[in-house]
Amino acid sequence: MPKRFVPRNCSMNKFVLQFNKLLFDCNRSEDTTEFDTKLYVVLMYAATQLML
Repeated sequence: MPKRFVPRNCSMNKFVLQFNKLLFDCNRSEDTTEFDTKLYVVLMYAATQLML
């Protein structure tokens, strides 16, 4: 996965910048998945409450 973000012959500064982008993208995708899961749980709870 880092090969997609960091070229082989880049400087250390460029490496750090690109690595931070990689971490940001990974965290964002995890946060999105977590939010979607929480939203699904809330919607399912609301749907069961309406049925009662």
